[in-house]
Amino acid sequence: EAKAMPNESVGAAEQAMLDELEKKYDKGPEASSTKSRSSSSQPTTRPKATAETQSGLVLTFGLPDNSEQVVAFGQRKPPMGMDFTKSNESTVAIISRIRPGSHAEELGIQIGWEIIKVNGQSAVGKSHEEVLFMMKAACSV
Repeated sequence: EAKAMPNESVGAAEQAMLDELEKKYDKGPEASSTKSRSSSSQPTTRPKATAETQSGLVLTFGLPDNSEQVVAFGQRKPPMGMDFTKSNESTVAIISRIRPGSHAEELGIQIGWEIIKVNGQSAVGKSHEEVLFMMKAACSV
């Protein structure tokens, strides 16, 4: 049985994963020789990025239904298009306004969501200024 030539643009680990996928889906050398492998066709089994491993600003929100939503701003630069308030009685910053056409609107952030983490670090109990500083620091990395 003929074996497809390894793609030199992928490492040994990636090649092994590709070979396993070919075996799993019973794609022989004829299938792999008709399509060239590109970086866009890498397996989707890579580990999921977390707030701590992603670059740029990553906010974790507490939602009204008590679930959490992680939103990665990626390399988007400020302004992000959202305002938040924090009263003395509140332990979290709450989104109070989303500007039309902004990054925040584009990413689906909603008024009333609570900012509970900034890049994996807790924002609970922090002052408005501390949360803003954490967000600005995350944008400058």
